[in-house]
Amino acid sequence: MELKFQFNLFFILIALLALVIYIPLIDGSPKRFSNKFIWFSFLGGVISGCSLVVFKIFFFPGFLHEGLISSEILTVTLFVSFIEAGMLEELFKTVFYFLLLFFVFSKSPLKITINLIVLGVLVGLGFGVCENIFYAIQEGMKAEIIWQRNFYSVLAHMIMNGLFGYLFSQRINIVVCFLCAVLWHGIYDFLALPETLLGQILINLWMAAWISIMIYLCWKFWKEKITSNEKIKPI
Repeated sequence: MELKFQFNLFFILIALLALVIYIPLIDGSPKRFSNKFIWFSFLGGVISGCSLVVFKIFFFPGFLHEGLISSEILTVTLFVSFIEAGMLEELFKTVFYFLLLFFVFSKSPLKITINLIVLGVLVGLGFGVCENIFYAIQEGMKAEIIWQRNFYSVLAHMIMNGLFGYLFSQRINIVVCFLCAVLWHGIYDFLALPETLLGQILINLWMAAWISIMIYLCWKFWKEKITSNEKIKPI
């Protein structure tokens, strides 16, 4: 029992490495964000992840999984990728994104595009870390899987919610923003779930392309001049 606890603790520490990797990058950004903004946004993402776990335990209908057992692999993969993971997870993250936006940072200058992007990134980071810890305490989990998730799954959550924040900042309909995040999530999982060589190649290309896009967007809006009708004080 003690050895199992030690292994779980070790896996949890690996799962938390995402904080060491990504928080300093955001904190050291050209337009510095306050500790309140960083940690409240991150905490909102963690709570959204915990809420989803509770929802799945008590409310997610088990008969869906039972019905899928006899289904073909493509049907199962599509369901898990776009419905169970994509739609449900993005729904919970979106809800907490707007709870933070309207109730925690209502008096902050979140009209600025880069702030809305980073809010999404931090919510995604919190959710991803929570998900990583959940996987870390599972029976038979391997340390290398938890380690890899820091650079794939956690980063993917940051990108998909950063994309949501960017689209929302451009005054695109909220439903469209949500569906774009679900689509991104579904494509990511659909490529990652089969665990084939082709899938690994495609997921690496997918991630590399979107990391480049997000870096470009952040660079662009970090460098842009804040117009006179926007609040200038950092959050």
